Amino acid sequence: MKMPLIDRHQVDHHLRLFLIKHAKRGIYGTSASVPIAALLVWKHVAHSWLLAWVAAHVAVNAFRLIQLNGIHREMGEAQVRSLVRKFLVFTAVSGLLWGLSAWFFMPSNDPLAQGALTILIGALCAGTVLVYSAVEKGYVPFVLLAGAPLLTRFLAEGQSFYLVFALSLVFAWIIMATGHTFSVSIRKSIEQNLEKIALLERVQISNQAIEELNRELESRVQARTEHLEKLQADYQVLFQSSHDAIIVLEPFSERVLAVNRRATEIYGLTEQEFIGRSLRDFSLDTTTGDQLTPQILDSDQVFTFETHQKLPNGKQILLEISASAIVYQGKKCILSINRDITESRAMERMHRQSEKLRALGQLTSGIAHDFNNQLNGILGMAELLQSEIDNPIQIEQINKMIQSAENAAQLIQSLLSFSRFDKKRLHAFDVHVVIQESLHLFARTLPPSIQLQTTLAAKDSWILGDAVELENAFLNLLLNARDAIESNGRIHVHTCNKTLSPEKEPFLDAGNYLSISFEDNGVGMDEATQSRIFEPFFTTKSLGMGSGLGLSAVYGTVQHHRGHIALQSKPGEGSCFELTFPLSTETTSG
Repeated sequence: MKMPLIDRHQVDHHLRLFLIKHAKRGIYGTSASVPIAALLVWKHVAHSWLLAWVAAHVAVNAFRLIQLNGIHREMGEAQVRSLVRKFLVFTAVSGLLWGLSAWFFMPSNDPLAQGALTILIGALCAGTVLVYSAVEKGYVPFVLLAGAPLLTRFLAEGQSFYLVFALSLVFAWIIMATGHTFSVSIRKSIEQNLEKIALLERVQISNQAIEELNRELESRVQARTEHLEKLQADYQVLFQSSHDAIIVLEPFSERVLAVNRRATEIYGLTEQEFIGRSLRDFSLDTTTGDQLTPQILDSDQVFTFETHQKLPNGKQILLEISASAIVYQGKKCILSINRDITESRAMERMHRQSEKLRALGQLTSGIAHDFNNQLNGILGMAELLQSEIDNPIQIEQINKMIQSAENAAQLIQSLLSFSRFDKKRLHAFDVHVVIQESLHLFARTLPPSIQLQTTLAAKDSWILGDAVELENAFLNLLLNARDAIESNGRIHVHTCNKTLSPEKEPFLDAGNYLSISFEDNGVGMDEATQSRIFEPFFTTKSLGMGSGLGLSAVYGTVQHHRGHIALQSKPGEGSCFELTFPLSTETTSG
């Protein structure tokens, strides 16, 4: 059902406003008619009564104007209705005053004045119908109160009853019909105007609503676009700034679809070189991935495993891979987060080795201390026997016993140097000088088939420690390097300065350090040998060719100097021992 654009109350309200707009004309017309009527009957009526009648009109019209001036469009419907009602009451009073003039002021002996006053009152009634017909029956009180006394006066004057009555009915019918016609016409006109306004407002509101909806949709689309762009930017930041390699793979073929910056750094490939290649090209163990791929695709869990891969440059690394299923570019793929744990695992091994060597040092120290006490007793008794025996043969035997005991004592001192250190012997010295002295002594033992190279590149080479003990450690490392070379080869001693942080080297405090590397291209060592190389009495040499205390003494010396020793070695490629010591603030040996 079609809903009306306007309601009855709205029309009535505008009709009242229409009445208010035109009512002042009626007041001005009434006000102008008052002095005319007074002049017509001036000779026939007592002036005091006539002036009182004029004053009453002035007061009533003034009240009516006050009522009209108090009404404005911003007022509510109830307020307007109340003021219009009061206005019509005063209008009825105005009609009553005109009716009184017809009854009391109508001259009996002056037909001209009678006719003029009758026409004036009739004109006022007609004008009232025209002006006040906007409010249906708003003109009726005025017409009745002004016209009824006039009709009564004619009857009282002896006029023909039927003629007067017929004329009165005709007059009343004309007045009422005219008023009703005007009222209907005005009401219909106002309804049409209001409907047009309402329709225009609805169209305008609809257009505004559509525009507002469009703006809202555009705003939402813009906000959504900005949100997606921000998410994309945030994703790219997280994706590219990750410390782990992030790779998106096709299932089974492991073809690379996307990589982050860290992945290109680990594998040594550009993004263009990486995308499209299969990760199988680098994997040394494809079995684990093949077994897990179906489980990864059918689950929302993250699967973590370790695998070895060989990089394009030939280096082998250990990766911890966390793989999960994702939807990428509308297809189900695998997200692989690869963490290089090669160094961390090496540090874990070094830490375990350090703890083991520390425990061995404590055990060795206790045993060596007790053994040293026993040797002191043996040496004392041997020296006492030597002083009391004159037999040359027995003396020679005692000398051999003393020599063996002294050799054992030196061995004990080597064991003790692995676990303890005399801080009273610490002083600042230039390590380059100690290296050169060690190389000078060592060069005499080198065969012509082995080249000795030195690169003393460190600008600052002063440390705090024991130069004699450090020289012995250098000689031990040089001798081990020589023995590891089977035929032709080279030994390279290299120094440089380093600034370390806990992230780079967790076993040392942050600061400036001196790095000394002893590198050879000998037989090298496997991982099992590397894990035990610093243990006391462990040796790879043949029986009787070494005591197994050389590298353990080197390890102890490095620890005493608050340094760190690291080993890198591969079978058939050689070994590199790197010693790292904190630099001293002193620059003179005093």
